[in-house]
Amino acid sequence: MIHNTILPLNSIQFIISHLQKYQTLVNCIFINKKWKHSIEYSYNNPFTLSKQQLLLFFPHLVQQNIYHCYDDKTINIPSVIWYYVPFELVEKNKNISHDSFKRIEFTLNDKQQYNYNSNYHIHSLASHLFENDHQLESIQLPSSLLKLEHSVFSHCNLLRSIYINSPLQTIGRYCFSMCTSLCTVKLPASLSVLEEGVFSHCSSLKCLDLSMLSLQILNKRTFEYCTNLSSVILPLSLQKIEEDCFYNCISLSTLCLPSTLTFIGTRCFYECTSLSHLDLPSTISTMTSSDFTRIDTTQHETQFCCWTEDFYDVIDNLESEKEVELRFGIGKSCFYQCNFISKIFPNYCFDP
Repeated sequence: MIHNTILPLNSIQFIISHLQKYQTLVNCIFINKKWKHSIEYSYNNPFTLSKQQLLLFFPHLVQQNIYHCYDDKTINIPSVIWYYVPFELVEKNKNISHDSFKRIEFTLNDKQQYNYNSNYHIHSLASHLFENDHQLESIQLPSSLLKLEHSVFSHCNLLRSIYINSPLQTIGRYCFSMCTSLCTVKLPASLSVLEEGVFSHCSSLKCLDLSMLSLQILNKRTFEYCTNLSSVILPLSLQKIEEDCFYNCISLSTLCLPSTLTFIGTRCFYECTSLSHLDLPSTISTMTSSDFTRIDTTQHETQFCCWTEDFYDVIDNLESEKEVELRFGIGKSCFYQCNFISKIFPNYCFDP
């Protein structure tokens, strides 16, 4: 039985503020007069609209949200810019409140004109900003920082530590790659995306605690050639470890896989010669023989390996026609040269 539910006005306004599509907005107008009235008296637009649409749907608009550089800006009302703008633009418009710029990026051009200062109110450090800076040993980051673009500190071979206390959400690909002196890293709990190769070739990094992060994926080559890395504490939210993630981490000896994990990519632990023990999640022991060939290969080239030491006993005790959803995959060559754990896995997990 379907019950009619009357939403309170504040709930309607909250929903309107999170709309993302024009057609959804139109549909809301036709629900009833309360919805139409709430939209008309909204003070800002939830997504990009033309001038005509803004005047039609939001006649009482007092602030225009601008989400893209090509948005119509001809309405003579205060605006808030939500796309990334260079620091220079903000400096040249000091008469405008910083609150009007929600995404400020410090670029290479800004660095040449203004020099870098951690007290600047900026949200992103642009790609290659400090790349190949062979004098940089430490740096303080802005408290407002949300994103580090790709290769920001790549090849800063004297950088020893990085402490991030801002509400950082994303670290771009190869951001700290080849920082061969980097040994101390502190990441904020707000971090949800580590792109490809972030710490690759950080040969002085020994341990890293990711347990407080909300990461779902460790992207490919994240710790590739971190030859002194001995321990990583993974987040409980982790679902996938992509290919080559710990490639040639020859000192890696301690790693606990969370029960949420569903995929380990090709060559993930390639030549991790110190890895002597690895407990696989308990959720992966109920499989049927048909699962040997039912690995999802739509996005990843994988081969089925092994699940638990008593895996084959489990298979024998299952009815042959029983289908169990595959929840865990291990890539080809995943444990290449990991000789200490060879007794647990089939031979092709160790093939080059």
